[in-house]
Amino acid sequence: MTGFYIIVTILVFFAAALPVSILSVIWDEISVNLTVGVPYVAILRALIVLGAAVACILCEKLKERQYVLDLVVIAVCMEALSLIGFSLSRVFWNLALWAVVLGAGMGMSLTLLCMAVVRLSTARVMLLFTGSAAGVFAGAFLLDRGIRSGHSWRTSCQFLAIFQILLSLLLFLILRMAIRKKHSVRFLEERRREYLRRRESDRKEQTGQDAGAEDRIEQNYLLRMGAAYLAAGLTGFLLLAGALWPQNYLVTVSEAGMTDSSFTVYGILLTAAGVLCGRAAAAAVRLRSGLLHAICSSLLILVLLLELILQRDSIPSQTVLFACQFLTGAALGPVFPQLILIDDVRLDRDAENSFTSLLPAFYLSSILVITPVSRALAGSGSAGHFALWMLAGAVVLAGALLAVSKTLPRESR
Repeated sequence: MTGFYIIVTILVFFAAALPVSILSVIWDEISVNLTVGVPYVAILRALIVLGAAVACILCEKLKERQYVLDLVVIAVCMEALSLIGFSLSRVFWNLALWAVVLGAGMGMSLTLLCMAVVRLSTARVMLLFTGSAAGVFAGAFLLDRGIRSGHSWRTSCQFLAIFQILLSLLLFLILRMAIRKKHSVRFLEERRREYLRRRESDRKEQTGQDAGAEDRIEQNYLLRMGAAYLAAGLTGFLLLAGALWPQNYLVTVSEAGMTDSSFTVYGILLTAAGVLCGRAAAAAVRLRSGLLHAICSSLLILVLLLELILQRDSIPSQTVLFACQFLTGAALGPVFPQLILIDDVRLDRDAENSFTSLLPAFYLSSILVITPVSRALAGSGSAGHFALWMLAGAVVLAGALLAVSKTLPRESR
């Protein structure tokens, strides 16, 4: 993979992730401006998940298109269009309509990017996915900076949309120039054909050695699919929870020195920074999937145990909570990129493509449940127990990742 193509792909990841945190950052302003309560943000997040799920399913049909990154640029433009729609909305149903468009753009871009990088090495995939973490960080920072500078949430959304559109046009022109020269496209096409030939050879060799074991292979595939989808959903949920729950906790148990929105923004920024550092470290270390998942799960469980111990003695300071958010992001960052790289050579490529194309839908589905869970705990006065629930989720995640590893042939772990 050429260095030029790596840089362009990182920028595409960056552009696609810019509006991911929009509802968490600007919801306080939206609720005041449109006079809507907290339950409405749960509806918007459900509609985002709906649009993302439909886009993920449809993108499975587009995965063999030659210019996948061009389609991702179109998806980024859809996201920018939804931001403009958000800024022009005067009633809630307008927001609901554009939430579906935003979800479709997010689902389409993430699915196609996963399909574009699935044949690359672990180090390169981790490096490319750092672009999405940087995009979440930049999007939250720009929206918050616009509001803090005295602009309305509508103006901040329009500014972010314009930035996305300009970046998309730049990427589109760069990709057109690369295609005109043909060097990068020819190189990637040759790599793709070489990978498919090697994989087909390995598949025939494996099935020849395991003659008569088709039923076992199918059972392993179904178990791995269920465990991987569970792991993807839990990863997304724990990332969101790690970024958002300290806000509810401090508001419930103490008089926080920050406003709710500012603390939420800091949590998103620190979690995104942790994800970026975790993926960069995974790219540098280059561990096998089973060992990497074990290290990430262990680190996450240790961080959550530390939070529980600190809560038992006293109310943790904001600095401690910020550090835990960063470490939570670092522990969870490499998990999802590693999941899309799982490949059982005993199965044909179409089965693996279908499996991979639905992983982003489960990863994004965590948006659906985070608001009801966090509000239920905050409303009952037990927001401090959120770390305990996260710890339970981390244990289940560790079990799901272990199940995924055990269903693979030894050389693929």
